[in-house]
Amino acid sequence: MKAPTNLKHRCILMLIYSAGLRLGELIGLERTDIIPDRKQVLIRSTKGGKDRVSLLSEKILKLLQEYLTAYAPRTYLFEGPSGSKYSDTSVQQVFKQAKKKAGITAPATVHTLRHSFATHLLENGTDLRYIQTLLGTVHPERPRSTRMSAPKLLARSVAPWTTWTYDDLCGFTIPNSEIVSTFVLNMMGK
Repeated sequence: MKAPTNLKHRCILMLIYSAGLRLGELIGLERTDIIPDRKQVLIRSTKGGKDRVSLLSEKILKLLQEYLTAYAPRTYLFEGPSGSKYSDTSVQQVFKQAKKKAGITAPATVHTLRHSFATHLLENGTDLRYIQTLLGTVHPERPRSTRMSAPKLLARSVAPWTTWTYDDLCGFTIPNSEIVSTFVLNMMGK
């Protein structure tokens, strides 16, 4: 089993997983939304209409740097042939091809990677409120005492793949764990 060989495709799938992005958030990212010195990605105008930040691991940062050098996108982080946003249909096709290449037949979608991001952080001991903040799912109607500011959250959180090893990923017991673990391990090049 092998990961996608196309650098752009590999970056797309790894970024969705490692930052917990929605498909629409990924295709809306601009080059300037990657903040390498803080290991963060700025996600603008999310589903709730608010901006948020999420984590970036060293591994995805290195891969993104390689991608930016090779592809030199002008505005959007991932651009189509005409320089416009990469299409959601293209990302779905990339995922479908990667799944097929990895030999995964169970049902899964691009959004499965976002859920896996949250599940893996939770299983590694990250506080649920932190994960909700990273995903942009903290609801304002919750009491203030159960929320924490994004900067404090980010300082306490570790991005997926920052410290995980092959063995860490083999033991997950989550819904679709075979799909997720196989896919993530392929992305890691195992």
